[in-house]
Amino acid sequence: MTQRPDCQRAPTESGDLAQLRWGTLLAAAVLVAAGIGAYWNSFSGQLVLDDRKSIVENPSITDVRDLGKVLRPPRGLSTSGRPLVNLTLAINYAIGGAQDLWSYHAVNLAIHVLAALVLMGVVRRTLISPPLRDRFGRVALPLAAAVALLWMLHPLQVQAVTYITQRAESMVSLMYLLTLYCTIRSASPSAVSLLWAAGAVLACAAGMASKEVMVTAPVTVLVYDRLFLAGGWRGTLARRRGLYAGLAATWLILAALMWPGPRSATVGFGIPNITPLRYAATQLGVILYYLRLAVWPSPLVADYVWPWARSLTEVLPAALAVGALVAATCWLLWRGRPLAMAGVWFFLILAPTSSIVPITEPIFEYRMYLPLAAIVSVAVLGGWRLLTALGRKGQSVGVGARASLLACTLAIGALAAALGWLTHQRNQLYASEVIFWQDVVDKQPHSGRGHSNLGSIFLAAGKTDQALEHLQIANQNYDQHPDGDILYNLALALGSKGRYAEAEQELERLLAENPADAEALALKGFLATKQGKTAEASEAYLRALQIDPNDVQAIIGLANVYLAQGKSTEAKTVLSKALQLRIAPITRAQVHYHLGRLQEQAGRLEEAESHYRQGLQALQSQQNAALHKDLSEALDRVQKSLTPKR
Repeated sequence: MTQRPDCQRAPTESGDLAQLRWGTLLAAAVLVAAGIGAYWNSFSGQLVLDDRKSIVENPSITDVRDLGKVLRPPRGLSTSGRPLVNLTLAINYAIGGAQDLWSYHAVNLAIHVLAALVLMGVVRRTLISPPLRDRFGRVALPLAAAVALLWMLHPLQVQAVTYITQRAESMVSLMYLLTLYCTIRSASPSAVSLLWAAGAVLACAAGMASKEVMVTAPVTVLVYDRLFLAGGWRGTLARRRGLYAGLAATWLILAALMWPGPRSATVGFGIPNITPLRYAATQLGVILYYLRLAVWPSPLVADYVWPWARSLTEVLPAALAVGALVAATCWLLWRGRPLAMAGVWFFLILAPTSSIVPITEPIFEYRMYLPLAAIVSVAVLGGWRLLTALGRKGQSVGVGARASLLACTLAIGALAAALGWLTHQRNQLYASEVIFWQDVVDKQPHSGRGHSNLGSIFLAAGKTDQALEHLQIANQNYDQHPDGDILYNLALALGSKGRYAEAEQELERLLAENPADAEALALKGFLATKQGKTAEASEAYLRALQIDPNDVQAIIGLANVYLAQGKSTEAKTVLSKALQLRIAPITRAQVHYHLGRLQEQAGRLEEAESHYRQGLQALQSQQNAALHKDLSEALDRVQKSLTPKR
């Protein structure tokens, strides 16, 4: 029987081993310090994109002790089908709720730094494997540290680190790297090799519970094994059947998580107007753009407006370029060349999002989080080989290996400083939703989502004119298929300016698309109330409550209509029902305020006082200065009336 090569040969002298340990600790310390330095300002990051749905509106993370609920997040969320990610959000929620975000960012940064440390370990052990040992073995640690450092500090990584919900990408990448690292360690004959193999399977299972990208990990590990560990296809599977059986078994976890159906309406083969062929054709250009951003990370955009491919002819240049890269990867793999691993790594990890499975968003920078490691590795190792070649030529004039090492160190240091500064600057965009979305529309002027979000932010801040400007631009992009949120906010903004006819026109467009939109009907009732059309308002509110009996705004609106009509008993009945529902604290405070007004008008001051007090108690953890002021003034007024006169 042929003996397996000892691909992870340890230093033979205790001094060498001690030097390696100290060198590894120093490299790890540099990585940790650099990561913290570059991402320190990420802790001021706010909720963006899917964060509000995943954190504020996610009922499954409010009680971390209820693991049954935590591990089954509702469909439609970014964390649906990703129970491990949802669990980490639940832990953060237990620490700081949905308002104090420091712990969320701390976890994201910790995952990123850990991934960099594991990447360093993977690269170092790859460089001392038999195919590469002679060329890179003596400088394996510094080269591995350089790869991990540049990968960690690259500004293309910001979206996966500072955008809280996208910890799914960094988590699955950490598990991907751990799976490979444990596999490499299990290849060395030792008493703990089985434990390392078990660790690989556990890491792979955790990755499957983090994000669907993990589906390619067993194949990637198999290719790595063939190129760097086993030395050929024939012995790769035969020698470690148990390991690969375990890795393949983790696919069952992913299958079970996907069995109930698509995790959201944004992924799958049923998306209108996006066929698998059209999606694949579009991805050809996206892949080339990813490669360009890896080399020159500008401009970086948090939310792209990427044109869909209209024909194969249109994407022919991109198809030829990507096809050449794929062909080169296949040829190198067939020849058993180590360089093939870079192409396999890049294309396999991108495959779930850049192949034939349609996704409504064709491009996001965070999808390059782990594939970027292949590009950085090739650049660092290629640069080292070039410098050493120049060093050998320069020996005749007194320039040797030490000069090459110094030049490489200075180049890596300068590049790391530049990338770290760009990353630090990029993090600042996440400190404010306005800055975040303004950056999007500055770089993508036709971004409907960018203008829509800016409009809703300005609307909430009472800046109606600015809100209208952005909402109208956003609405221009949805003439054929109106966007419900944009039309709703546009109607609300127009209504607040007293332009009721225009507001009602936008609402009619919305209701024509979705007649069962309870929120739109409630807004229709509100606008009718503002115009004194109590009958129309009552009809709209009642229709809204038929669709959604728990729509508290419709309940409060209907109560106000009843009050305007002098039906105080009906108003009290409607509001009392609202208190029996599971409603947000700020909404509960609103209901108590209205009930307090009813009791005060009826002369029942003690009951009014009780409602005002309960409203203030419900509002303690919320920020709504206007409502807090109304409740405080009402409570003070009632208490003065209750105080006996002397």
